[in-house]
Amino acid sequence: MPVAELPSTGQMDQRAWDAAIDGPGWTMRVEAETHVRDLQALERRIALKQRDGGIDSVILLMNDTRHHRELVARHGSGLRGRFPGSPRSTLRALSQGGDPGRSAMILL
Repeated sequence: MPVAELPSTGQMDQRAWDAAIDGPGWTMRVEAETHVRDLQALERRIALKQRDGGIDSVILLMNDTRHHRELVARHGSGLRGRFPGSPRSTLRALSQGGDPGRSAMILL
């Protein structure tokens, strides 16, 4: 069941995920971004929260804007390495209540 604004690791940690999706034996968190300026900082922040929280998979959810499409076009190979799941298969698995099995980047 989705939850909004979930603390990253504990009460003393000021970091938070934008949403949480959990199923039997798996956890997925959502990091939603309206305008990505520093891709390296974003990837580093997500990786640290994922590591510190013991999270299996992350969805990087970004506004479907010209800026983000160009960002993905320029840095797509690196982003796909970090977020290898396809948007379509990720959304399909989640809509069926299943584990997408990997992190994914979705422009919405």
